Amino acid sequence: MKRSVLPVLIVLTVINCCYAITLYVSPAGNDSWSGKLAAPNTSATDGPKATIAGARDRIRKIKADGGLTESITVIIADGEYSQIDPVVFTPADSGTESSPITYRAAKGARPLI
Repeated sequence: MKRSVLPVLIVLTVINCCYAITLYVSPAGNDSWSGKLAAPNTSATDGPKATIAGARDRIRKIKADGGLTESITVIIADGEYSQIDPVVFTPADSGTESSPITYRAAKGARPLI
């Protein structure tokens, strides 16, 4: 019996469109890092961002470099995040219907900001 691969392709397309870019924020992070890793690498040269503002600024750079062409999810790890200044979002920090920007806690995490 021959099965169609179309349903599998549709599911993979939906998964890829929903979370194309993932950035991480962690108390163990550094705002000079890429934010692409959930934890610092072994050489401590890359890892998560340290602040929500750092992730916001990375997204602003992504948008400035080529526009928002894919969805972005920012995952915030468990822990305490001290803020000296408020984190300010403007309309320019918004996503689009086809490329939303989402900030959320990591699974099971309860970040304190």
